[in-house]
Amino acid sequence: MEKCAETKKQYEELLTEKNKFTGLISAVRDKTTREQLKTKRKTIESMKQKLEKEFFPGKAIFVEQYRRQVAIMERLRMLKRGDHAITGIDGEKYSLPDETEFREILEKEKEMILRKKEQGLGRIMLVPFGMPLETLIEIYGEALKAHFRVKKLFYPKENTDEPDELIPPEMFNKENPVWISSEWLDENKPVGQRGGDISGDIVYYAEKLEAGNKGGGLTKSEVLQKQKKKKSATAGWRILMVETEDVIPREIKGKTKGGRKQIEAGKSANEYMEILKSPEYAHEQGMSLEDWLMHAIVTLEEKNQVLDDWGGNGCFCRLPGSFNFSSGWLARAGWFRGGRQAHLNRGAPRNGSEDGGFRPAVEINKIGF
Repeated sequence: MEKCAETKKQYEELLTEKNKFTGLISAVRDKTTREQLKTKRKTIESMKQKLEKEFFPGKAIFVEQYRRQVAIMERLRMLKRGDHAITGIDGEKYSLPDETEFREILEKEKEMILRKKEQGLGRIMLVPFGMPLETLIEIYGEALKAHFRVKKLFYPKENTDEPDELIPPEMFNKENPVWISSEWLDENKPVGQRGGDISGDIVYYAEKLEAGNKGGGLTKSEVLQKQKKKKSATAGWRILMVETEDVIPREIKGKTKGGRKQIEAGKSANEYMEILKSPEYAHEQGMSLEDWLMHAIVTLEEKNQVLDDWGGNGCFCRLPGSFNFSSGWLARAGWFRGGRQAHLNRGAPRNGSEDGGFRPAVEINKIGF
């Protein structure tokens, strides 16, 4: 413990010294002095990174995940190279925190992050929350088509050492790779205005799921307004931690890590929200459609696999983070072999089934819904 405390002290001293040199560099006019200060800062950064491996194990892994996901978003034209911003439903630009800002977010929430990583939530997910839902769905659909064309579209694997199982041509709906319930996208409205996030029918992260009641949830417009008012550095984005396991465990198949048991399939959304009140699931919440879609996109791009195939190894995922309070339905998503496509469907908060599961997530940028 004493060694850990000393390492932490050294790390914090180096961090302070590095920030001091950064401020000096911007103030100094002499070119030679500036270069000397830059060299000193580089040395300090190298020392800091060595201590970081002991003081913040896993941080380098999260940074690498951040870089890979930025590259994915650039490749899919979700982000422009050099301009890492999305256009929100309000027409405004929302920039993804750069790598330095991302490191600072990790640092600020270090204790909670290390605890949840120990419990199995060791995967970062960058979610462009402010982006129109309709746009995100279109991006996922086009990505599925692209993978199908090059014969790199596989069903999920429960274990990484299993052979890849290609989705055959007759089992892929290339005309309509993503089916969407009218609760989330109204096909009768003009293109660009179809999403329930734009109409305000969807509320996010409600505490109670009752028809006709927002239950403490906010519309996407309300979230963005709240973030802008607070001048949040991560406005328009969610930075999540999710489980490293690709497949939602069926009943009695959940693993225990760090005193936390994986949440198993078979329960209703209401029951899952009650489970999250247990101390072992501190800071965890259910996903929204945007969260799930980004998880599906990243999984597809990194592993060539679809997500939550309930006709195979997995389950469909209940998404209490997206709730149509007018109709009383919440979102659920997965891969439906019968339709040969991804399904963004609906479900009742009180209903459970053995092939319906749950993906918990931890929001580490604390934008506050």
